[in-house]
Amino acid sequence: NYAKLFAIAAAIFLSRPEGVVLECGVFFGGTTVFMGRLQKALNINRPILAFDTFTGLPAPTAKDIEAGGSVYPAGFFNETSLPGVQRLIRESGLDANVRLHPGLVQETLPGALGSNFAAFAFLDMDQYEGTYQALKTILAAQPGNLLAIVDDT
Repeated sequence: NYAKLFAIAAAIFLSRPEGVVLECGVFFGGTTVFMGRLQKALNINRPILAFDTFTGLPAPTAKDIEAGGSVYPAGFFNETSLPGVQRLIRESGLDANVRLHPGLVQETLPGALGSNFAAFAFLDMDQYEGTYQALKTILAAQPGNLLAIVDDT
């Protein structure tokens, strides 16, 4: 999706140079690699923290169903795997800057973010609970100036 990639590129370029980049919802890792390579090309050295179950989506909640739109069943997007994404990151020469965090983002993000703040966050989790909890965690740690893209709300 070129429009999405353009928006991500603009956010990488315009976001503050310190902090971390967050990607919540990695799937195969293509966007992770895009962001990592773009940062290298722009001489930006921020860690990318990437979060996914790497086993597919959890079961939808009542909030997902109430919101309407696409509601994916448990296990959807299960074609991914942590070893596969790790291999892509390594083969792309990004393993020093990208840290993969397997599990539900609402469980893994708070500990992984720690005292860091996000310069840019790309949230593409396709479900309400993970998106809500990620935004809540990220915003609580922000000193300001966050650029965020929420995809597939």
